[in-house]
Amino acid sequence: MAQATLTDTAEFLRRKARGLLKSAQAGDAAALARIRAHQETAAQPKLADALHTLAREAGHESWPKLKFAHESAAMDRAERAERLKNALYQGQHWRVEALLREDPSIANENIGLECALYDHRAVANRLAADPGAANRIVGVRAPILHLTFSRHWQGAGSEVDMIATAEALLAAGADVDESFPFEEGGAHRLSALYGAIGHAQNLTMARWLLEHGADPNDNESLYHATELETHEGLEMLLAHGADPAGTNALPRALDFDDFAAVELLLKAGADPNEGTTPHPSGAPTLVIPALHQ
Repeated sequence: MAQATLTDTAEFLRRKARGLLKSAQAGDAAALARIRAHQETAAQPKLADALHTLAREAGHESWPKLKFAHESAAMDRAERAERLKNALYQGQHWRVEALLREDPSIANENIGLECALYDHRAVANRLAADPGAANRIVGVRAPILHLTFSRHWQGAGSEVDMIATAEALLAAGADVDESFPFEEGGAHRLSALYGAIGHAQNLTMARWLLEHGADPNDNESLYHATELETHEGLEMLLAHGADPAGTNALPRALDFDDFAAVELLLKAGADPNEGTTPHPSGAPTLVIPALHQ
């Protein structure tokens, strides 16, 4: 049987999978055996099963991983660095590992990637030579935002290295209240604290920011803290002076029937008679007032 190679395009592989499936559905014993060898159920084979078969025969765990291997082989260095940035932001850990395995040097393409990967030694060396890099925008975000929005802590990232990276940035003058526009040219901004709490759900990073003076009243963090699996983020923000007024945190807690979160917010001064405040980005209001709920 012909196995996929890195010279095959994703579309060519799809055509091969469709051909394999067609043969299996027509009763070709060899084609059916190939699919059955990697199919988890005895159900009638589908295209997904044929794609999975090609991936497994090529030594990959899944079709997405085979497809990504072919895509990354065709990328230039800048494209790989951009894909690495996105993978760290989205928490696509296997893509991070695959890209670094293919080309370890892209980890040091810029200070944003070094921060997102918690490479505190590389960050410290870069800042020693160029302290201004601590606040220079990389792409659309300052280095500390690449750090706080990174989900690398959920993968291979070390929290010790993460905090060491944060300390290196702070020592060089990074702002713990740094933010970037929610939309290009828009007035509403997403803070480093929101990156930790609302995006990366990284409570260790959030605690470090608050302990180093980050403003808990950033129009986002308290609201999104009600969406976490624990109340630790909510308690942390309230302990550092977060004001529930105008945040819609109370209605959001009610969305989840979360009595404990409601109680915490009421004790912190949340007003059950307050109407729903429009989102600072201008997005339509989608929730109803707390008392009505």
